[in-house]
Amino acid sequence: MRAVESRKSRGEKYKIAAMAAFLGCACLLTYYFHVVLNRGTLLTHLFYIPIGLAAFWWKRGGVFVALFLATMLLLSHNFLRANTVVVFHDYFRAVMLIVTGFLVALLSKELDKTKELNERVKELSCLYSLSKLAEKKDISLDAIFQKITGLMQNSWQYPDITCVRIAVTDNEFETENFKKTFWKQSADVRVCGQKVGTIEVYYLEEKPQIDEGPFLKEERDLIEAVSEQLAIIIERKQTEKALRESEEQYRGLFESGADALLLIDSDGIIQDVNPAACSTYGYSREKFIGMPAKVIVHPDYHHILSMAQTGIAAGDMKSFFTELIDVRRDGTSFPIKVNFSPIHYKDQKALIAAVRDITERKRGEDEMQQTRAELEHTSRLVTAGEMAFGLAHELNQPLCAILNYIDACLRMVRTKTVSSGKLIGVLEEIGSQADRAGKIIRRIRNLVRKREPKQSKVDINDIVREIIELEKAEADQNNVIMQTELAEDMPLILTDRIEIEQVILNLIRNGFDAMSDTGFDRHRLTIQTSMVGSDSIEVAVHDTGRGLPPGKAEEVFDSFFTTKTNGLGIGLSLSRSIIEAHGGNLWAEPASDTGATFRFTLPLKGAEYEQVRTDSICCG
Repeated sequence: MRAVESRKSRGEKYKIAAMAAFLGCACLLTYYFHVVLNRGTLLTHLFYIPIGLAAFWWKRGGVFVALFLATMLLLSHNFLRANTVVVFHDYFRAVMLIVTGFLVALLSKELDKTKELNERVKELSCLYSLSKLAEKKDISLDAIFQKITGLMQNSWQYPDITCVRIAVTDNEFETENFKKTFWKQSADVRVCGQKVGTIEVYYLEEKPQIDEGPFLKEERDLIEAVSEQLAIIIERKQTEKALRESEEQYRGLFESGADALLLIDSDGIIQDVNPAACSTYGYSREKFIGMPAKVIVHPDYHHILSMAQTGIAAGDMKSFFTELIDVRRDGTSFPIKVNFSPIHYKDQKALIAAVRDITERKRGEDEMQQTRAELEHTSRLVTAGEMAFGLAHELNQPLCAILNYIDACLRMVRTKTVSSGKLIGVLEEIGSQADRAGKIIRRIRNLVRKREPKQSKVDINDIVREIIELEKAEADQNNVIMQTELAEDMPLILTDRIEIEQVILNLIRNGFDAMSDTGFDRHRLTIQTSMVGSDSIEVAVHDTGRGLPPGKAEEVFDSFFTTKTNGLGIGLSLSRSIIEAHGGNLWAEPASDTGATFRFTLPLKGAEYEQVRTDSICCG
């Protein structure tokens, strides 16, 4: 830049020196005509040369040179030829000199404007052509670079001697006449602040020094503008390439997905599907596109789809999954597991539904549930068999009492000493003992009968008390003192009463077995209930038996694991499966003094609580 400024300064000095020489010659010429030749007239035609040059170089400066020469012409008569009167022609010549200076300056200025306008037109044409190139979809980046070299060549001041080279990464693009010379103009191409290439413009011949060597300042602006546009084109092409590759990858994954994939817009209209979706639902892709998504969703689950659409429209939806019932083209319903994920589709908010048919899984779960129910029933029958002696003793007491009261009634009737008051009292006792026996039988019947799982709101403390009543005879037979530590104001829980009764019964009888061979005269079994946090309850059964086998606190829950001679090894395993099916946990831990403690937790709202919570998440 300093070299350019130095050359411009030298050029200006040369102009001033030349003008001074011309003006000096004019003075000498005037002296020569008026003094040496002693002529009253002066050859003024030569004065137009410095006037024209001054007007061309400095525009209005030519007028000042014309004024100087006109003044010198008029005054020369007074000083060099005092006896000569200024003739009319000299006045006319002076005016013509001034007018000529003004007109040449004006013409020079207009020529510069026209030249500048032509340069602007070339620059705008170059940038416009560049923008049109960038808009083309079917043109490669290399082809754009090559065409830009030709556009730039024609946009410089001297296109015939201009050559251009664009170097980007490892590639170079040149005009046919490209050759490196001393007269060069260049600009860096930067993408995201990083230099990725260079644009170079060379003149093949030396030209007058102007603004930046032989180059115009407007050409500097143009090469900078081209470099910026080139950076934008490179960045956009790279983005388009990445987007195209992403779309191809997405399309490949979309088409080859094993799960049914459906693209649904915020209005609930299906925009695209993959082959798996066509196979799953029985519709062709053409039928699918434009179809409302509610057509394939069971009416009971339309609210979930509506909530998902609302979340998409609001822009606050996150990915979630849930289980629904969908409908095939033939009208058959089937269970699905679907994952909804928000995406952008054609600059709009949409969601992808990844659908998996879980008919086989549900069938397997149903079969497993049925098998578990059979196993539970078998376990209850086994438990009832093991309780037979205690139950017989328990039933024997009310039955013997009934017989005794009947004998008393017969004696009073036979001896005719009966009174209505005594008879009513005896009959009430008979009814009470019969009700007691009936309750025992109903408990056993409820325990051993086959039934479908049924959840209801129950009080865990009531369940514990009922099981203790059922096991009282067994406890007496095994010299076990049963104690309870039941928390007050326990909330109701949503659960299957019979299944939870079976779990508690299994844990109590497991404690009886653990204390049967310890050698103590009296044993103690404690049942506790308590709250865990604000959403769960806990039941603990503590015995004073032999404790857990070393290192086998988890193994005791394995199927068919037992330490009893005649045990089946399914009680604890079945109990854990029941508790986990209800959304809780069952575990064992050594007691601090002697024996073991088995604990299980249950959520306040049971397994249904989990489903309701999942649905609320899906819908929200």
